[in-house]
Order: sequence, then C-alpha cells, then structure tokens
Amino acid sequence: MPSLPLTAFALVLLLDATPALDYDSFCDAEGNIRAEHVEAAQTMVRQPELLEQLYADAARGDSRAARVFHELETQYFPAIGRTVAEETRAIPCSVPVYRELSGRCIPNWAFLDFLSKDKPGGIRLRTALGTAYQARARELGLKDAMILSVVNALMAGVIVKGTMAGPEARSSTTSTRLEAPRSTSPPIEWPPDPPRGPKPGLEEPGAAQWRYQRYLHEQHAAGKQPHEILDFQKWKPLYFDPALKGGRPGRSGGPAQVATRQSLTEEGFINTESKRLGENFVDLYRPNTAGGIDYVEVDEMLKSGIPRADVRAKLKKELAHLTKNDTLLFVDKAEPSKRILYRFGEEPSVVDTRTCQPSR
Repeated sequence: MPSLPLTAFALVLLLDATPALDYDSFCDAEGNIRAEHVEAAQTMVRQPELLEQLYADAARGDSRAARVFHELETQYFPAIGRTVAEETRAIPCSVPVYRELSGRCIPNWAFLDFLSKDKPGGIRLRTALGTAYQARARELGLKDAMILSVVNALMAGVIVKGTMAGPEARSSTTSTRLEAPRSTSPPIEWPPDPPRGPKPGLEEPGAAQWRYQRYLHEQHAAGKQPHEILDFQKWKPLYFDPALKGGRPGRSGGPAQVATRQSLTEEGFINTESKRLGENFVDLYRPNTAGGIDYVEVDEMLKSGIPRADVRAKLKKELAHLTKNDTLLFVDKAEPSKRILYRFGEEPSVVDTRTCQPSR
C-alpha cells in the first residue's frame, strides 16, 4: 500500500484457509483500503476465490467492491510493477552477455502465482502490473527486447476469450475487452469522444451518460489506459448518484488540473471524486505512515504564492476538519512543484498568509 514498503504487499501474502469475503476487514465503508486494512487486504488478494468474488461483486455494480478493486488495479499492483522495473534497472541487464547468462534480468514472478491466468480479476491485476512495469522500464531506458521478455514471462499462459494471449497481444483493443466483463455495461470505445451537446441537468434524460462520457474523455486526456478507468456500472454509483442526492463530488478540472492530479498518483495519492473532508470533497488523498490521511487540493495559485480567494475559503473549512496526524496539501495546477502544506491543529487563518514552498 502507499504508506508501506511495496515488498510488504508483494511478498507478505500468506496462504490461509479460505474465509468468507469480509469487506469490513479489508476496507472502510466506502471501499477505501486504509493502513489498518493492509494485512486483511493482502490475505484476501492472496486467495483467488475471494479476489474473483470481489471482481464479480464490482461487475454487478457494488460500489464498495468497485472501489476496492479500482484501488488494487490503479494504485497497488501498478506500484509493484514500477518497483520491479527499478530493481531490474539496478542490475547491469543492458550488457548482453550478462543478460543472457546471469538469469537475473527476468524477474521471478512466482510470488504472483495466486493471480489467476484464466479469470478476469487475476488477469486484470496482472495486466495493470505489466503495463506499469513497461512504462517505468522505458522511463529508465531499459531495452524494448528485455521489457518484452519480462512482460511475456508475467503474462505467460494468460487466457483471454479462450485463447492463449501473451502481452504482445495486449493492444488497446484487448485492454478494452478486459475492462468490461460480460455485464450490463457496453464495451468502452478507446480513445473516447468528448460528450456531445450541452450538459444536461442532473435529473434530465441522459445526464449520467453525458457526465460519464466527460469522465472518459478527461481520463484519456490525462494519459489513462482502458484498464485504468471504471465502466459505467461502477462509475455511476461512485460519482453520479452522490451528486444526484445532493452531494458535489469534485470535478477533474481543465487539462492542467487533470494532468497535475494524474502526476500526483505517482506519489501514491488516490485520485478521487468521492472522498470527503468535512462537507467538501477533496481531489486526492492517501493514508500516511502516522495513521492519518494526507489530503490534497489542486487549483490555481496566485502570483503572491497563496491560493485564490474562493479556494482559500474551502481550505479553511477543510483545515478545521483535520484530525490528529492528518495533513492538507495545496498544489498549484500549473506548476505542481509549488505546494503549501497545512497540518492538524493550525488556525484556519494560516491559509491567508502561508506561501508556497517548492517540493523537493
């Protein structure tokens, strides 16, 4: 999990007798996996029957299950993939003789044997891990041939629609098929078109569909892939239904804000539209090692180094709702290095005076 060493999530997975799927043990009421849920989440994921049951519940529209699986697929397993890439980079695998003779340049994926190769939940987590590994490996300058070998090993034997499919077959079309189980949601077209026509009111016909299409378009603009986004049946109870009932889930914002929010997920933050801090919805959050939560708001910073007036008013309200070990971070949407950190116990008036400090 973001607040713990990745090896703990990847390796501290002990095989126990299969219990019932107990949501309260591995997530909160909204489906968020917090620090206190880590051990139970590890145990659940380690058991294929429970993981596939979680996936089936999410596919049926259970918002809590959808949130849990979304976190696993977009945060935790991709984090393992990036770590494996970095560990591989530390070995001199670019030297052909060493690469061929050492046997150390292809990671041993045996620790992931609990992930099914013929059921959708396991396949999707393998796919998410492999995609993150490829992206990070290319950033680190690893050779394409070696990257392909590593991902081939990860995906060897994976069965998609009754055929054997290695990662070389995982085009955007294949990823789209994996995204939508055979449920009530139609296949997702990628890249998506922007929503058509004026935005309808929340209670007007087509309101949810218009907003979902906007969500798809924004996620694509932020660089997401099909396996990283929610299908309509999972998205609607998390984002549209709360707004229909009077809530105001945060919007992703324009291109700069979308890009900044996406970049912050690389630091372990969860990009959300349904996490409350007091009466407001925040942009991102993550559990921290002290047992609290780090909240994030992304918006415009003035030349004076403070947030604009309406954002300061929101931050003051949120600061008053921090609990012990919580923090609240404001990030400039145009320059993510410009940040202001607020802590539990500080007076709300600090929002009007504290200026940004570049991140290290």
